[in-house]
Amino acid sequence: MKVKGGYTDENGVYQEYFQKKFTVKIELFDKETNEYKVFQERELGVEVHTSVHTNVYKEQSTATLNWSSSWGPEPPDAQEYFYVIWNLKSNNLNSTQPYQLSWSENTVHDGSVVYAPDLGKWSKEYTSDSNNTIRIVTKHRRDEAMEQGSWA
Repeated sequence: MKVKGGYTDENGVYQEYFQKKFTVKIELFDKETNEYKVFQERELGVEVHTSVHTNVYKEQSTATLNWSSSWGPEPPDAQEYFYVIWNLKSNNLNSTQPYQLSWSENTVHDGSVVYAPDLGKWSKEYTSDSNNTIRIVTKHRRDEAMEQGSWA
């Protein structure tokens, strides 16, 4: 269970912590009664101090009407779309344990990811503070954008 509040450590870094209590018992089999009897029972507690502080955001880099050969072979319908190049960024600071950061595509949005060579780059274990940037490209229908008057 997460305990609200946490505390600030000696370095001034806020630490979150989790607590869980559980009962541990030792039962011995009694041959005379053919039953298990509790020999010893105790409540134990576990407390874990951990946190990962990350700031994840995206920035639009550029938009283009043309497919780039650096993204791979041009699809037959490439001229029906415009493309937005995004920088996905993460600043991970004051983490108290190794952690993983990963991106995945949310398919319920206006564009589809068509190029993401470094998407798996963040799917690794980090053990220290880091700043990361990867680039992805999304495609968006030109006709839909023009209907909304958002493409000149």
